[in-house]
Amino acid sequence: MRMKPVSVGLFIVGIAWLFGSTLTAEEGGSPWDSTLLVNPIDPKATDEGEGHLTQPFKTIGAAGNKALELAEAGKSVRVVIQPGVYAESVTLLGEEDPQNAPIKFEGVAGGEVFLVGTELISGWSIEDHGVFERPWDPDKYEHNPMLFVEVARLVEVDSLRQVGAGKVFFDRSNSDARIYFLPPRGGTVRDGTIQIGRGETAAFDVRNIKNLIFENIAIERSYAFGIKAENCDGLRVHNVSAEYCQVAGLRLVHSSGAELKRLLTDRCGEGGFWVYGSRSLLIERCEANLNGWATPGQASAILLQECGVIKVRNLRVVENRLEGITLLGNQAVELDIPTLIKNTGSGVNIGNVGPTSIKGAEIANNGGAGVLVASTLGLEGNLFYGNAGAQLEVTEGGDVSMVRSILMSTAANSSLIDLSNGSSYGGAENLFYAAAMPEPFILLDKRGGFAWWQEVSTSDLNSFYGDPMLANPSRFDFMPTPKSPFFSRKEWPVRKLD
Repeated sequence: MRMKPVSVGLFIVGIAWLFGSTLTAEEGGSPWDSTLLVNPIDPKATDEGEGHLTQPFKTIGAAGNKALELAEAGKSVRVVIQPGVYAESVTLLGEEDPQNAPIKFEGVAGGEVFLVGTELISGWSIEDHGVFERPWDPDKYEHNPMLFVEVARLVEVDSLRQVGAGKVFFDRSNSDARIYFLPPRGGTVRDGTIQIGRGETAAFDVRNIKNLIFENIAIERSYAFGIKAENCDGLRVHNVSAEYCQVAGLRLVHSSGAELKRLLTDRCGEGGFWVYGSRSLLIERCEANLNGWATPGQASAILLQECGVIKVRNLRVVENRLEGITLLGNQAVELDIPTLIKNTGSGVNIGNVGPTSIKGAEIANNGGAGVLVASTLGLEGNLFYGNAGAQLEVTEGGDVSMVRSILMSTAANSSLIDLSNGSSYGGAENLFYAAAMPEPFILLDKRGGFAWWQEVSTSDLNSFYGDPMLANPSRFDFMPTPKSPFFSRKEWPVRKLD
């Protein structure tokens, strides 16, 4: 393991509440060659027409097929979707080398456009087992579907004996396949209140289409994915939510120049959103919360893998039963002002090919390390608080520089920094504090206090050890109070080693 000095340049106030934020402008208002309308409640609506104002399409899928036809002929197309609930799945497959004009799917501003992956299911009865039951066809589904009572998802269990309030068992026996459930406490079972997933792959399954835009759309309940896109360069997802997907809200593969703004992925089974192989990617004001109920601890809320240049700003990743963010094999990542709180794994897991920078982060109360890193990482102006593992864990291959950050551990077994053999670290102007651990620094499996750390690491010589006096961390207010030593760095003593 080697240590390196860190030069401190101009002061940057780093923590999210001091860092500031801006939102870049939306795309320009250039006219579209063609506009198609979707309005299923119009009495003249039909999927056999042209989607004009006087005769709109009934379904988004029909409008999408027409839009792709026009776009491949060189005409840019805007698909305007009127408010409503659309129980459909849209699949669009372009040419292998896409040369189409832009296509935009846009929910009417101020309205509510919902794509739902469920259908009503009735015919329930209470028999000898004392729970609601009815037959079903398991051959229709590759995986067991989700079941909802009054929009509340039931938790799947492994046997009829385990069925209790808010739980469901799918019996796949060949002779008499049945579904058994009890509603959540206070829930009502009657026709029109029970919904079951249709077993569809994605709300939008799109391939080989460039310059595709989704805007102002809500995707809900039981699709495997909200948006599944491959070879879709220039894809833009703006103001879209994907909730209760069985796998993830978005899966994006080999789609360069993608832009995700205000994407919310919430309560999905295996993860929030995953991106693979994008040469450039912008993520801004997105969220991934409460995901991972199907495979807790086995994946990440956000996975960015083998991409080129990634820029992330104002990201919120909270209470997932997974790792927060995993960055693997990417060329360069800038992660500005992220919030990663109460995820069951590490806040950030980094194993990139090129450099990563994290600025202005709040990384708190995660079930693993705050940041786990095995590659080059620059940390500036971040807050680490109460993570169950080390606040910063640097494994073999990790090369970390950290300045002007606050690291505070709260449990007796939670360290501040843990460095492994084959790693490198340099720190300056950092504030450290361990509320319950007298030797919170670990170097090659040896532990020590702050003075020991300065000596063995030859780093953090102008850093400080003391209570950061955070405002109210129990309520997730991590702002240092005015008397915090964080604001008096110029007065910190500088350690001189013999």
